Amino acid sequence: MMTTVLRRLTPGVRRLQRRFQSSGAKAKFGSALKHLLDRPLPDSFSCRCCGATNVLAAADQISAACVFSGLALTRFRCGSCGVIFGPIPLVTCHAKELAALYELLYSFYAEGFSQPYQEKTFYLLNPSRRGRYLNYACGDWSVGIEHLTSLGWNVTGFEPFQTVHSASIVTDRARLHGEGYDGLYTHNFLEHVQDPMQFLRECSELIAPGGKMAHSSACFDYVFEVSPFHLFFYCGDSVRHLAHRTGFQLLAEHRVDQDLPGYEYVCCLFQKTRSVMGV
Repeated sequence: MMTTVLRRLTPGVRRLQRRFQSSGAKAKFGSALKHLLDRPLPDSFSCRCCGATNVLAAADQISAACVFSGLALTRFRCGSCGVIFGPIPLVTCHAKELAALYELLYSFYAEGFSQPYQEKTFYLLNPSRRGRYLNYACGDWSVGIEHLTSLGWNVTGFEPFQTVHSASIVTDRARLHGEGYDGLYTHNFLEHVQDPMQFLRECSELIAPGGKMAHSSACFDYVFEVSPFHLFFYCGDSVRHLAHRTGFQLLAEHRVDQDLPGYEYVCCLFQKTRSVMGV
């Protein structure tokens, strides 16, 4: 078994380290995370980007240390598509367990301001004034959505995880189905999902035929690995595999960001080519 130890502290992570404070909440977070990480690993894992079976004893193993707790984070590289996945206990745990861990995190840590990046991702859709667009998992960033709507864009936010109070943001998933959005976008979300194939198929249900989606995240590369909540790093050929299996075509990867120098920003743009629900 090959083992690669990769440690990288970007300016963003250094700022993140400075923000959280020592507290009982931080200790509770570390204890809850350790409880999950101590679960035994399976012998094999079916890749949630390409479907290939990875025998973990023979897979490329990649290690990092959690920035919030110092605990070891073990991930693996898919031998077929190159995606880096893990920690497996967080990928496979019940969604409610992961939500509880997030709740502990947010008791001592606050997300940074992301409005400029969310708006940049929206504009990479090359939106039409006649189109309808969805900011999926937007968080409590009603100001960004309200800014776009004030400019004449038809944008709705959807936040499935946090309690928000804004007329611009929908929290009931049932209200989205049947809408047929012309475009969907996320920022710093795709790396957090437990099943990328399932999530992109859900996106397909929400997007009209021929519609587009844009997902921006630094984790199209192996960076910010010190967060235990980054479950997938879309390296190798994993993005194309994922698009093919979920009925999308990868149109472009936007990697050069002249507008926001120094910020690690990658956005992948997709177009819906077919429906694959039920596959």
